[in-house]
Amino acid sequence: IGSGYEVAIYSQPNIGSWNCHAKGVVSLKKSEQAVYVDIEALKSRFTISTHKEDFYTKINAGGIKYGKVYQTIDKIYVGNQEALGELSLSVPTQAYLAHPALLD
Repeated sequence: IGSGYEVAIYSQPNIGSWNCHAKGVVSLKKSEQAVYVDIEALKSRFTISTHKEDFYTKINAGGIKYGKVYQTIDKIYVGNQEALGELSLSVPTQAYLAHPALLD
């Protein structure tokens, strides 16, 4: 596509079969003015924070099992009707515009 990148989100519940859950187009837009966000000020608005180990323990207990590559959340901050996450990848990302693990 000339004006963007086609994306699709699939799952593989059984070996050999894939289910498509969403398709779309992602396009880049040049901003006229850069936006500065004070991350530390943003973090101060949140009342709850959860570290990676606690978050994935709760997720696993709920029946969702993420492999190590897909455990990208290092910390989550939760406030009133908003949340902020710190993410990191443990795999090379050069081949991707947006690594699939970040979309999960």
